[in-house]
Amino acid sequence: MKNHPPYLVPCIHGSIAKVEGPDEHFLHAIPYMQFPLLQAGRPLTGERGVIPIPRLPGVTENGFYTEAWKYYQAHPNGPYLHGGWDPIPPDPDSRPIHKRWLRQYQEIAADGTWAFLEISDSDLFATPLPADFVASAFANRDLYLVLANYGRSPQQVTTADAYVPIDEPTTPPSKHWPLPKRSLKILRRTEAS
Repeated sequence: MKNHPPYLVPCIHGSIAKVEGPDEHFLHAIPYMQFPLLQAGRPLTGERGVIPIPRLPGVTENGFYTEAWKYYQAHPNGPYLHGGWDPIPPDPDSRPIHKRWLRQYQEIAADGTWAFLEISDSDLFATPLPADFVASAFANRDLYLVLANYGRSPQQVTTADAYVPIDEPTTPPSKHWPLPKRSLKILRRTEAS
């Protein structure tokens, strides 16, 4: 994707966006060979936001930075905000969740990977994909499928070959993949396929 303008780095604005679960950022990025930004570094205190200075267009007094300052004063020992896109209060599980998905993403997007995004009719699947469903394939040393259910109800996908979830490599290979609503699963094709 980086060689196909415009290259976007997805980052859900956590202070105003309504997300349905902790994996929502990854649901919108990984099937499209992107990975969400993680804000890090020094804690954002919001202290400078309460200094009476002329504001840039769109930045208002008593807005996000005022709320960040109030939060920081009430929670000086954390968990901390790290940027203007973090929700108030910050999610203390966001870093472990980011780390878990990054491990999986690094495996499927290694150097030399060929990616096939938004696959619809394909011999990779034994049955047609449900509505509100996206599948992408990533091929490097192994073949991976990224299954994303954007719908509001659980869906079932049947693959032509057997796969295992890359985050649960000891799981027995399967061809049947139930996905809860608004969820994502990354699979590796097994050697027996």
